[in-house]
Amino acid sequence: MRLIKRFASYYKPHIWLFILDMICAFFISASDLVFPMVTRNVINNVIPNKEFNLIYRFAVLLVIMYFGRMILEYIVGYYGHVLGVSIEYDMRKDAFSHLQKLSMNYYDNTKTGYIMSRVVNDLNEIAEVAHHGPEDLFCLS
Repeated sequence: MRLIKRFASYYKPHIWLFILDMICAFFISASDLVFPMVTRNVINNVIPNKEFNLIYRFAVLLVIMYFGRMILEYIVGYYGHVLGVSIEYDMRKDAFSHLQKLSMNYYDNTKTGYIMSRVVNDLNEIAEVAHHGPEDLFCLS
């Protein structure tokens, strides 16, 4: 639990980006539910009744929803990754300051490649989890 609290503390300086990302991800998930409902309504009710005026209205509605979803996906993709990179930057800063405090004995006993792998690769994966993890948990998108 302590580890999760520590990880969550990295979101605090970037809370507005996180909120924007979560709101947009929520609306993307909601649109994934609305598209089939509108399509079912058109196929079951509007087309059999040959209400061409409503068909055009629903077509325009679906196109507008598609472009809105496209904008939301851009925001999630771009600003979500900005959030992930910002969190990664903060974590790298903390890791570097921790590495500065370690004794020389640690560096004598630990291979440089192991340390570099932890700092570079592991923090990159953590940044991806920081961005995609809350979206996947919250919105299941």
